[in-house]
Amino acid sequence: MENQSLINEESIQSESKKGFTYFPFFNNKQPVFILVLLGLIFYSVSLNNEYALDDGIIIHQNEYVLKGVRGIKDLVSKDMYQSFYKRMNASDQLEGGRYRPLTTISFAIEQEFIGTYRSGYYNMADDLNKNGKLDDDAVMFNTQKGTETNYEYNKYKDLNGDKIAQPGECYPCWDINNNFHNDTEEDINRDGVFNEVDCQVYGAWIRHFVNLVLYLLCAVLVYVLLKRYMLPGYPDVAFLAALLFLVHPVHSEVVANVKGRDELLSFIFICLTFIYSFKFIHNKRWLTMLCASAFFFLALMSKEYALLMPLLIPLALHVFTKNNIRFLTVGLQIVLFIISGFVIIYFNASKSLGVFQAMIFIISVPAVFAAIVFVFLKKSLREKNELLLMTGLLTTCLFYLGIRISAVGLTPGVPDTELLNNPYLLATGEQEWATKIFVMLKYLGLTVFPHPLISDYSFESIVYRNFMSWDFILSAILNLSLVIAGIIYTIKRHVLGFSILAYYIFLIPVCNFFFSSSIVMLETYLFHPSFAFSLAFAWIILQGFDRLGQFDFTKRRTALLTCLTVMVLVFGYKTVERCKDWKNDVTLFFEDVNTAPNSVLVLGNAGARWIDLADTKEITGIALPDEDPAMVNDYNGHLKIADEELAASGFSDKREVVLNKGINYLKHAVELHPRYVNGYLNLGLAYFKLNKEYETIYYWKMAELLYPDNPYLRNYYIVYNNILNNRGAEAIGINDYKTALQEFNKCVILDPFNSKSWFNLGGAYYKLDNYEKAKDCWKKSLSLHPANEEEIKKLLFPMEANDNSK
Repeated sequence: MENQSLINEESIQSESKKGFTYFPFFNNKQPVFILVLLGLIFYSVSLNNEYALDDGIIIHQNEYVLKGVRGIKDLVSKDMYQSFYKRMNASDQLEGGRYRPLTTISFAIEQEFIGTYRSGYYNMADDLNKNGKLDDDAVMFNTQKGTETNYEYNKYKDLNGDKIAQPGECYPCWDINNNFHNDTEEDINRDGVFNEVDCQVYGAWIRHFVNLVLYLLCAVLVYVLLKRYMLPGYPDVAFLAALLFLVHPVHSEVVANVKGRDELLSFIFICLTFIYSFKFIHNKRWLTMLCASAFFFLALMSKEYALLMPLLIPLALHVFTKNNIRFLTVGLQIVLFIISGFVIIYFNASKSLGVFQAMIFIISVPAVFAAIVFVFLKKSLREKNELLLMTGLLTTCLFYLGIRISAVGLTPGVPDTELLNNPYLLATGEQEWATKIFVMLKYLGLTVFPHPLISDYSFESIVYRNFMSWDFILSAILNLSLVIAGIIYTIKRHVLGFSILAYYIFLIPVCNFFFSSSIVMLETYLFHPSFAFSLAFAWIILQGFDRLGQFDFTKRRTALLTCLTVMVLVFGYKTVERCKDWKNDVTLFFEDVNTAPNSVLVLGNAGARWIDLADTKEITGIALPDEDPAMVNDYNGHLKIADEELAASGFSDKREVVLNKGINYLKHAVELHPRYVNGYLNLGLAYFKLNKEYETIYYWKMAELLYPDNPYLRNYYIVYNNILNNRGAEAIGINDYKTALQEFNKCVILDPFNSKSWFNLGGAYYKLDNYEKAKDCWKKSLSLHPANEEEIKKLLFPMEANDNSK
């Protein structure tokens, strides 16, 4: 194995004759069987998972996914997060947008099997057009952002026989058997509460099963790509690289987190693009080139990583074939491609094109690009298949660019105002670049030694570095040395050259050097680069064993297989444990808060989950009506409060212990990030559950100051306002007017735009003979809700008449 094999026609034809050396395989099916078997063993635990982290944003809060195939046209034409932004009353917040329609389309197709919701919401019973009834057909209604069309309910049963849907006749989404009763089996997540979460969890295994199958396909494609096309002379390297790729624990997030579907689909179609590109170089068939372009387009529609293929394809062809790539000509093609891309961006920015004109333009620019290339490089295209291939890929890329820009544009939402979306906001220029370069060392470290694994690396999870930090200096030296080595080995057409450069090329979109990824780093960003690492590591390991020729071959093979067995078992154990962590938000953040104690997002979510679970029977020991007391969900053992912990805490019960756990995490989060809206929201909720009203109002007012239109805050205000108004009314009923005044004052502090609260406050002042303030309150109520004019005027008239007589 001193020199790598270079692919040619003869090597591919004779590839099937080359057998394994170190691995005891006798045919091509056995390696695939082993890969699939190991993948099933290590990842089948993920089939029991629910959803975690961004799954809710992509699926549960995506009305187009919940509509099933009916929502596909909107998924193709809108940003991946558009539905979530709409629900949060926000604009696009991630720079450049996120356009991955193939991923969300796959979720919509799965929703057809799980069960669709025609309104795009799990529970819907709302008179959107304000006509006094729930209409059967979709209706048009006005919103803050214009006119929309939607259904006013999902399903209903005509209980009173009037053939008109009533809110009480609409099935709640968790009522699987449609009997309007909360049956034990309908509490799917076993949290003792019948709510929308049960609807979200229903059928989750289908999505996890698809992720598992796609991941197995990724590993098999790595093996096929290397064995048949990149390194046909070295089946041992191909299998070992595929094995390393399969068992690498850093992939657990991609597989166990449903949102990782974009990584899986992207990688599959990138592999297929490689395969058909190599095929085209050898069979010179137009159909093969069209297949390569089609798979490239599907990769682009899965995730933006595929934009790197015009760099990776020439690199791979140079290293793994005998073809002499005309890099100058390829460079000219890329320059022309860039010019064409700017043309698309310019005309899109001008907004001078209608829908039909935009479609024509999206098609015509790639066509003109291809025509220019064919006219000026006609002779080169005839002589060099790789140039023709590049023309097809770049043309496809221009077509995708036109579609993408038309759908999501290029204008960022608010990239510089939220630390969780812009982690370098508070860094100096030196700190920003020093930290970015240090992160490259973190990526290398996790690739080689994947421990500990963490779900979030947002603000404060990684401390800013500077140019004097030792780990920045180490990272700069190590990564620069690897890049130089990659260039040298690539010139020599060595497999390590491709591996090293491919590793760094795959990191280009997410390293924050050229584009903002809105986060410091993520483990999912190593999914594509780990392919290059696995190839390099497999090559080095097997070459090392080859050079131990002084030892008996049987002993060398035994040593290799023993080492690999130990590694596979260790990696497999780590993978299984991490997949369990990804079961849901509770298990994930309760685990990660121990390894990432300064991650604002992890702290915020861990705190919020403790608050959510404070009233479950696992904490209180009290089962809800119709709830099976024996059915317990301890969330992988995390939801246990020992009696010793209760005694040491000084609190009266385990519920208080749990709520204060959440409060401590959330307070730490807002200390690190004083503008963390969700932190204040959940702190207010925790104190609400502890009946500490002033703390409740304080923290919710902090959240309102930062995010006035937050829909969760609006809902909290409605619930709490009703409670306060009811308490005030009860106090009025027993002639306790001072208490009533306190309660109604809290109401108007909580929501100064609530007409009813001002009206009730005026009544309390009136009962206390403070007529001036009563009049002011009633006038304020009238200004907020003029429809009550007659009622309020009846109250104000005698008071004003009395004033005039004076």
